[in-house]
Amino acid sequence: MSHLVNMFAVRSAVATFRLLKFHQIEKILACTPRFFASDPTYVEPTATAYRAAMKQGIPLEDLPMRVNFRGKPYKPVSLEESLQYLSSPEYQELYRGKPVWFYHRRNYKGHFPPKYPRKSCTRGHKLITSNPCPICRDEYLVIDHKNVELLKQFLHPLSADILEPKVTGLCEAQHKALLLAIEMARDMGTIQMRLPFRLFDYTEYYRDKVSHEELRQLASNVVKASGSGGQLEPLDDIYQKAARSLANLPPTVSRLLQQSALIPHIEEVAAEPPTAEIERPKMPNRYQMEEAYRKLQLRRRRSKSILLDNN
Repeated sequence: MSHLVNMFAVRSAVATFRLLKFHQIEKILACTPRFFASDPTYVEPTATAYRAAMKQGIPLEDLPMRVNFRGKPYKPVSLEESLQYLSSPEYQELYRGKPVWFYHRRNYKGHFPPKYPRKSCTRGHKLITSNPCPICRDEYLVIDHKNVELLKQFLHPLSADILEPKVTGLCEAQHKALLLAIEMARDMGTIQMRLPFRLFDYTEYYRDKVSHEELRQLASNVVKASGSGGQLEPLDDIYQKAARSLANLPPTVSRLLQQSALIPHIEEVAAEPPTAEIERPKMPNRYQMEEAYRKLQLRRRRSKSILLDNN
């Protein structure tokens, strides 16, 4: 009987010790945020604390690398504030001279990114994802046809084409707004666009009004395409002739045309593209490999049958 009483006392003491230890650990965990909050460089991983830390001048190295934006109210600022933000030192320090989509990476499951962009990052004026697109995560970035400096970041530097959402990481709603704003800016002339070089066959326009002799004298500089497309192709070296004629203009006019970068120049046209000999990798012949494997299997079977017959 005394043995049972001693066992019960030991078990009750162990249970009491575990309960006290649990309460001590709970108090330590409760005091942990206060301890870190006393540190002036500590910033909670939330969007509000991140923005407040940027205003206080805390360097980027001390800020958390992962910020959860889920549930954050999405209230974009006015266009005037967005224009001032693009020229502010906070913007230069945050993006470091790169486009706003340069450091963004979309999170996804698996090894391959999704084929289509996210439909929208907001619902009911709140962010519904923890990793929104570059425009939705920063309420100071407003897409508008007057915000030219922001629109130019989504254009290819060489072809002036609009970058795809799989490159920029924009959601579908912001990408549609971007397309509309860029088209409006092009119509207003605030963004320079490259006009395609058109070739016309004048015989289709003056066939009924001009005689055949005059049509022959009219240089159309195009011929019918030999393929099934039916498009017009340039005749001889019309591009090089046009470039040489531009080179004979006065220096001031030629310099102005060269700065526009809309007309081909003699240096760009006359220069021959470099020829690089690329050795294609030798692809194995799958049929020969299968036939060689079948012959190997047949030889093995024959050798096994010979050994069994000898035994």
